[in-house]
Amino acid sequence: MPDYRGFAGRFFKRASEYAAVIFAGALYAIAIKYFIFPSKVIMTGTEGISIATAYFFDNGWLFIGMYSFFQSILIIFAFFKIGFRFAFRSLLVVCSVILLLTLLPEYQFANPEPQNERIILVIFGGILAGIAKAIAFRYSASTADEDIPAAYFSMKYLRPVGNIAVFAAVISTLFGICMAFIRTHSLSFVINTLMYTGIYIFMCAETLNNFYRKIQTDTGKHHNRRPREDRREYTPGAALPYLYRPGGFWRVFQGKDEDPADDRLPGGAPRCGTHYRGVR
Repeated sequence: MPDYRGFAGRFFKRASEYAAVIFAGALYAIAIKYFIFPSKVIMTGTEGISIATAYFFDNGWLFIGMYSFFQSILIIFAFFKIGFRFAFRSLLVVCSVILLLTLLPEYQFANPEPQNERIILVIFGGILAGIAKAIAFRYSASTADEDIPAAYFSMKYLRPVGNIAVFAAVISTLFGICMAFIRTHSLSFVINTLMYTGIYIFMCAETLNNFYRKIQTDTGKHHNRRPREDRREYTPGAALPYLYRPGGFWRVFQGKDEDPADDRLPGGAPRCGTHYRGVR
């Protein structure tokens, strides 16, 4: 007879994961609509380009349209280059964000002027966005944007993901302050926006690092005894974290999910050497 308890357990686990992913999207939408957008700070990546353009034309619907366009391209890229699970769950996050940005009512929690409560909006927006990103990462998803190319390059080239995030933040911030200067012709306003944007990025990054501690990825190299059979079993698209490289396979240890101290790898082959590469 089928194991209904096992099936029920797997169903509940999968449902709870999807619920958490959707909740992450909802939290991210709340952070954008009620904290980030009113405070006029610049987000990172294509989100930053979209929101800076929306500030310039003073049109929130323009942000939703540009955000949807950019994230659609990135999600399609994730389906083809990263994997179905990551891409589908990231799609759920993005759809939740778009839906709630459209449906949530207008409400003001604080006065966004610099002389009033703008700093409160910036801090809480960064905290909520960081928590949303942490929840998404915890359940094998992302808030899309620069997280998708960062995941791709870290998977393909085993390079630190932080480099992509920094590059995306620099590009979007430069674009945003240029748009702000064109609109206001005020250097003081541009510098003020730059300072608050720095505070937002810092709060978001610190919150993400504190709530999501899967920081380092360790890799171990081993010789395979049956290269053809192992190649079929352990491919980059497989569920197990093995990447084929000439001369052997690389097993990727994600934080505490795998034990880097294990000296036995597929096919009973002992590890012949180990090196560590931090992925942040």
